[in-house]
Amino acid sequence: MIFGENIYNMINQNLIYIVLLNVVISLLISYIIWKKDSKWTNAIKIKMNTKEVLKIIGISILIDIVLTIILNVSDVENRFPSYENVMLFLTNSNIFVLIICTGILTPIVEEIIFRGIIFNRLKEYNIGLQVSIIIQAVIFGIIHFNIVQSTYAMIIGIFFAVIYEKKKTIVAPIIAHMTFNLFAIALVFLTTLNP
Repeated sequence: MIFGENIYNMINQNLIYIVLLNVVISLLISYIIWKKDSKWTNAIKIKMNTKEVLKIIGISILIDIVLTIILNVSDVENRFPSYENVMLFLTNSNIFVLIICTGILTPIVEEIIFRGIIFNRLKEYNIGLQVSIIIQAVIFGIIHFNIVQSTYAMIIGIFFAVIYEKKKTIVAPIIAHMTFNLFAIALVFLTTLNP
């Protein structure tokens, strides 16, 4: 049993680096898959001005604040231990690695996968834009693996798909996703510094 505990402790202590490696590998694989589909390569181009970027950032922060208030009012951490574990993971992680991994790389990977690949494929099936948005948001929510994160991931997944569809560039939801994650990281660390 000691051997198993040692492996568990080693993985737990290095989890953020394991996640970082996973994100980098996922980024490479998803980019290769996405890049092969030449009709989506135009979606990489930045087609927004500074005002549009700032609007996306502002809306993302507003959504993050509203969801954070809802989570705090509903006392989610005490009701869902899996969410509390996520918060402990975030607060016990190396802040710089967390910013790079969760704040920058993960949004790029997830947007390429969920909006760049899944959402675009769903639209090809002619099931309707709204249905495609909902399906990709539900899938996006499911991969977050706990009820709390899944719920707000579905909500922001809808927002990310709408701005992707409106701006016709994957850069738009990447900016929104990065803003959302970086702001959430900042909130977590600010609340742990001043409980």
